[in-house]
Amino acid sequence: MNPNDERSNLRPRGLDASESPDSEVLSSHALFDILAAPARAKILSLLVRCSNPIETETLTRVVALEDKDGVVDASSVNERERVAAALHHTHLPKLSKVGLVKLSPKTDEVKLIVSPDELEPYLALTDVQGNNTSHE
Repeated sequence: MNPNDERSNLRPRGLDASESPDSEVLSSHALFDILAAPARAKILSLLVRCSNPIETETLTRVVALEDKDGVVDASSVNERERVAAALHHTHLPKLSKVGLVKLSPKTDEVKLIVSPDELEPYLALTDVQGNNTSHE
């Protein structure tokens, strides 16, 4: 996968090119637009490193800590609430809409539904990929 290609070839796992119409393939430009938001890049980076779905509360804590450069203080509860609202209303729906993640309302979990190998070259171009936070 070359991040400079116009098409990213990212499609939900289990679908090959014959099963998914070309319009469902996410363009590289659209993927870079998604990754422009540090919170979305962090979410995808965590999901690439984890083989299991991640609870939204865990994602909220990790993204909130990243926003605060890992510093926890008295405002951390307010920060988590702000991040939780942003994830719930903006970032997770956008990732779901473009077909990168699946949201499970029953379990309140987020699951990566594209191949991590296809997504990693794009994440490598962001500054979140180098973070060694692990939630497996």
